[in-house]
Amino acid sequence: MLSNPTQHQTIKVDNKIFNVVPVVLDKKGYTAPKTQSGSESNKKNSEPSQVSAYKEEYEDNDAGWINVDDDEVSEKDAKVIEKEEEEEKLVDIVEDTKPVAKTKEGIDKYTHFFSIPLNAKGFLDQLKKLHLDLYRNFEEKFNNYLQPAEKMHVTLIMLNLASEEKLKKLAEIKDKIQQEIKKITNNQTLSLKLGDLGIFEKYDKRLKEKLARVLYASVKENSTLIIIKDIIHSLVSLLISEKILSLEDFSHMRYNSTTKRYELDAPHATIINIPDDKLRDDDLRLVWTKLKRFSWDEVPINEIHISTRGEYSENGYYKPLYRFDLS
Repeated sequence: MLSNPTQHQTIKVDNKIFNVVPVVLDKKGYTAPKTQSGSESNKKNSEPSQVSAYKEEYEDNDAGWINVDDDEVSEKDAKVIEKEEEEEKLVDIVEDTKPVAKTKEGIDKYTHFFSIPLNAKGFLDQLKKLHLDLYRNFEEKFNNYLQPAEKMHVTLIMLNLASEEKLKKLAEIKDKIQQEIKKITNNQTLSLKLGDLGIFEKYDKRLKEKLARVLYASVKENSTLIIIKDIIHSLVSLLISEKILSLEDFSHMRYNSTTKRYELDAPHATIINIPDDKLRDDDLRLVWTKLKRFSWDEVPINEIHISTRGEYSENGYYKPLYRFDLS
């Protein structure tokens, strides 16, 4: 990252050269960064449409980059960039070039996802208790938005497998995926530890405030989560090298330029998801305030699936394209 985050930086992506500056999130929302002197540059960055558009698209990220100048930079700068590209692969500047929040377009294009099914009986019993607490406080108000117990999961990696070429390539490396997972888990028994409930928010332009659209159970740090993080980094690296996953397909994931690893933004299990058209009536902030300290036991996990969106098995869980043993 830059030593002075308010300065411009030149980057090159897909043979196009950009000047970028960071956008920083304060406690009230996104604020436009200071720019270099010059009336034209200041004019561009003072336009509220740039910041508001960025804010809507990348609401859940801590910080990111916006393009402030599409003009070609100097020949000297271009040579510097080319030299840097010889030393670092393109993936090393993912965090610096494009925040990787989920967009409306991105949701529609995903066909599959790596998931951890949460189907242990102990977990399902606790989930029933949470549903009962929800009913006691709010009766049936949120029943239509509950994630069904048989579909509870932790999402790891979103995939766009719309092309036959990608499906074929994935079939060719599925054994390699299993080997990578087994190498990392080393036959250990794994259990996730769920923590307090959290919310994902969406900014409402008309109300000029954030509304909570998703209630989720956070995944707390323990030895299993460390292993899962290693698996995510390894699989993303493999999928990118095989051209099954591209940087543009990232959802709730980023490349950490400090640790040199691919990381999931916020591992979680969704409990309630409110559609955008119902959000103003059924905002989840009060639910979160009342129930956020819910306590969970550890959840044993034994498989990772490549799940098919919109298709389901007889047990109600997402239809698996492939299953991979964790131990």
